[in-house]
Amino acid sequence: MAEVYQLRNEKSYRTWDYAHYVSSRYNQTILFDLLKTYWDYPLHHVWSHFPFHVQTNEETIQFPYASMQLFLPEILLFDASTKILLEQILSKTGEFLPIHNHEKEIYFYHLLKKIPALDLEQSIVRRYPSNGEIANFHKLVFKPHLIKDQYLFQIPESSSRIFVTDQFVKVVKKYQLNGLRFIPVWKSSQQDL
Repeated sequence: MAEVYQLRNEKSYRTWDYAHYVSSRYNQTILFDLLKTYWDYPLHHVWSHFPFHVQTNEETIQFPYASMQLFLPEILLFDASTKILLEQILSKTGEFLPIHNHEKEIYFYHLLKKIPALDLEQSIVRRYPSNGEIANFHKLVFKPHLIKDQYLFQIPESSSRIFVTDQFVKVVKKYQLNGLRFIPVWKSSQQDL
């Protein structure tokens, strides 16, 4: 049986904010434009030209650092030791990009693999009336044969969401990584396999 999860940050760890939020609005706009334009393409060749600075959110400074967490809803961040542990399995589907930070070595994992794994006939979605695009999901159903060898993936219908499989959860538990909660969104049945 395969399981798929969405990610949420654990509340008992530090979280990251943009460094110098007010003065970096211009850089944020550039970053968002970069991500929007090149989300499906490797960024390593242009990444050094776009400063992406983060600092600890002051409201969470009393908490320990997490080994991995989400920044903004769906940007996955890893510390240096977690990057080393996961690089072999995750470099096949994305790239690790360094983030400027004075406290800790951090990497943005840019997931490049989009898999048409969503079973639109079985899933229940709400669409925008104006253009028919998917607004949100009420029930997700995946095609098991397309995700069976994946650790994490995105779907074309919602490319900003990161989904992880039970394989990823097992690796996280094996290495005792912290910072994320795994919210179950789908489980295959025996007949699906």
